[in-house]
Amino acid sequence: MRAVFLVLFVALAPAVVAHPWGGLVVDAAGAVYFTFVCPPVSENHVACVWRLAPGETEPQPALISGSDPSDMVLARTAGRVVYAAERVGSHPFRARLWRFDADGRPEEVLPLMGPRDFTPDPYTVTDGGTIYFQHDGAVWSRTADSAPVRVRDAPERLSNLEALADGTLVSVSGGELWRGTQRIARNLKRDDPPGLPFSGANILFDLAIDGDQAYLAYYGNREVLRVGPSGSAETLLEAESPWSPSGVDVFEGTVYVLESVTPAPAWKFWQDSTLRPRVRAISPDGSVRVVWEFAL
Repeated sequence: MRAVFLVLFVALAPAVVAHPWGGLVVDAAGAVYFTFVCPPVSENHVACVWRLAPGETEPQPALISGSDPSDMVLARTAGRVVYAAERVGSHPFRARLWRFDADGRPEEVLPLMGPRDFTPDPYTVTDGGTIYFQHDGAVWSRTADSAPVRVRDAPERLSNLEALADGTLVSVSGGELWRGTQRIARNLKRDDPPGLPFSGANILFDLAIDGDQAYLAYYGNREVLRVGPSGSAETLLEAESPWSPSGVDVFEGTVYVLESVTPAPAWKFWQDSTLRPRVRAISPDGSVRVVWEFAL
């Protein structure tokens, strides 16, 4: 569901769809998890999952990768159990899967393994513990105790994957939104968005489902889209430059959005004037507030 890898790789290698920051989920208690580099402003950083607990004003690292390069990809079940896939190394990548308890403590579900057994590009998990992921032109399923089983062909690259409570898979491929094998919406991405943060950044970064509504963090056009069951899309939030949204989730009617200042140039992400995150919330009445912003 959610993604953290170097924007440099996004800019130079379009086939790579993970990123070193981005992705946000909210658990059943209202704790906000998001992925970002740790520490945020440092040349010596690794991928990290941050957790902003209810009532707290500052997030704390909940899971820090021990490898460099590394990235973290968040997912949550329909019942709001939070998972994080930690991907390390370079191609072919290896990945492990973690699950957080109610207090934000991670427990390893899958040890480090190669992409034939698990890859977070993308993945999702059901409340029953079934893990779905895409690899080698197909969607596969597995559990912590069973080997992968081919579910169906998926020749087109999926950038997002979400499991509904009934087990239906919602996915994004290119600019299209799919529910199972039914296409819900198309042309969600613009060919040449005027707000493009940098070359190669025209990405639908994150997906969240709330009832019959889908929410997409459109990093490339600096906006959050809401897509109805008929496939109609509307702009729910516009981020002012230099901010771009890279994570989105909905909790009790409030939409939470992770945004970051775009690095300029993209590969110098440790400069004080570039990469930094913030979390904003859109209330049901449409008002927008800053939940937290990293202070330089």
